[in-house]
Amino acid sequence: MIEEERSMRTLMQPIATIAWSDATGKLTPMRFQVETKDSELITIQVEKVLNRSEQKRAGQRSLHFLCRSTIDAAMRQFELCFELSSCRWYLSKW
Repeated sequence: MIEEERSMRTLMQPIATIAWSDATGKLTPMRFQVETKDSELITIQVEKVLNRSEQKRAGQRSLHFLCRSTIDAAMRQFELCFELSSCRWYLSKW
């Protein structure tokens, strides 16, 4: 059962990410680790990428991935961001 839509909070929290790239260079995030408030690392498997987009904010290009996963028995949506200039991943919205 999909959890009711709620507004996602903007975080821009740095994360460790494993992503896959096909022969054309198309990135797909597979899983990532995020640090909780208790300084615990949890790993989240990306079940589905719902949307991909490229954005430019303050002159910085980034790829945004709207994703879905089951977390604590609830379906959650979140957004991952890959900053092209620094090659860093962020959990941008939760």
